[in-house]
Amino acid sequence: MEETATEKKITAYGKKLEAQLKIQKDMLDALTGKAECLDIIIKARAESKMPFKELTNSLQLEFFDNRILLIKTNGEIDVLKRVIAEKESYYKNYMTQFEKNIIEVDNNFDKIFKLAKESKNPPVQKLMSTIHWTKVDTDDDAKIEAFRLLKKYF
Repeated sequence: MEETATEKKITAYGKKLEAQLKIQKDMLDALTGKAECLDIIIKARAESKMPFKELTNSLQLEFFDNRILLIKTNGEIDVLKRVIAEKESYYKNYMTQFEKNIIEVDNNFDKIFKLAKESKNPPVQKLMSTIHWTKVDTDDDAKIEAFRLLKKYF
């Protein structure tokens, strides 16, 4: 069964939101790998038979730098996990609302547009002249917003 135009819009919008999250998920994977490597380095140094005080200043500095880097990396991971969880929740709710809106717009936009075009009401005429129709024709969010504004008058 072939997708309708509305279903295609919903699918495309969902993919756009998923792509935005992919970057952050990739960063989370990279940071997690980095943290694991740092943890291995720190544990190997801690298990070393040479007493810490006998290590050169350079090796001591490297040890502390790695510990600091690990702490910072783990902090970044925690923040990123929260951001991803919040965005996934937001996008899920946003997609649900977008789906409702785009279905309503696809079913009723022409009707509302015709009424607005024929209206003699000055606020409606002013609104019609301020809407960027080129954007409305190419951007679903702009079309939803134009529909929402015009719908208030009818």
